[in-house]
Amino acid sequence: MAAASISASTTVSYRCADTAAEEVQVWASVEPDVLRSAVPWRTFRWYKGQKHYSGTFWSATERDLVIYESRLELARLLFADFDTSVGRIVPQPFLLRAVVAGALRRHIPDYLLFTTSGPLVVDVKLRHRVDRPDNAFTFAWTRQVVESRGWRYEVWSEPPAVELQNVRFLAGYRRDWLFDHGLLAELRAADLDGATLEVTFRSFPKQPTAVVRCADVSRVHPHRAARRGQVPRTAHRSVGKKGKPGGRGSGLKFATTRSHGAGADRLPGRPQQSESSRGKAFRPGQATRTHSEYPSR
Repeated sequence: MAAASISASTTVSYRCADTAAEEVQVWASVEPDVLRSAVPWRTFRWYKGQKHYSGTFWSATERDLVIYESRLELARLLFADFDTSVGRIVPQPFLLRAVVAGALRRHIPDYLLFTTSGPLVVDVKLRHRVDRPDNAFTFAWTRQVVESRGWRYEVWSEPPAVELQNVRFLAGYRRDWLFDHGLLAELRAADLDGATLEVTFRSFPKQPTAVVRCADVSRVHPHRAARRGQVPRTAHRSVGKKGKPGGRGSGLKFATTRSHGAGADRLPGRPQQSESSRGKAFRPGQATRTHSEYPSR
């Protein structure tokens, strides 16, 4: 496929935020800011017997709900929401039309991310389906079209299960308005670097243990903690003064979990806390979801 000829024949269709009216432009000349404010080209569908799970996710980046069409798209959305380089997330951003191999082709990417390194177009697909001829063909010409603008393009598949567990766990602390900002200021001012959570709780006897626990964990930068730690977090130690995860004296400890037998390929679910550990330590959630949650991607 000749990249120049494909790019020259490509048009992009998008929906305006104000009116949801369809606009069509030549791909080579469309302004990124126009697509930044686009609304989803299509919305998810619900019908009896569908094999995927669609929904909406409240994004800390967007400060609003963002749609996803599958559990795998939700996983990519979680990672984008915790990526500090991402400033805008546009789901189902536009429709590309291009003449490829003598026929008119159409494709709607899953996400358009506006990052500090420029626009990033994302397609989400199960790893074992990426190389199927029809998918590989679509991704190949889409990549040529996107990269002809100097933008980046990625095909994203299942992430490491443990890393996903970290991101899912920390997602529970993304709503900053739910936390006591006065308590957060006291935690930052206190000399608790490297202290255990038990010591942290005793340092604030007038505050409920659950409130102190949540405020302490909320100070961890979620993206850095998940990416650098690579393992589920426990709370044998408090967050360091600057909220830096990992490493001696940083105040954050990780614990490795292992799966065996039939559950070895499972993805982790929501973190849980046992009755006996309440007020003492966090316990990562057990594996509860399997890769079958991604059947349609």
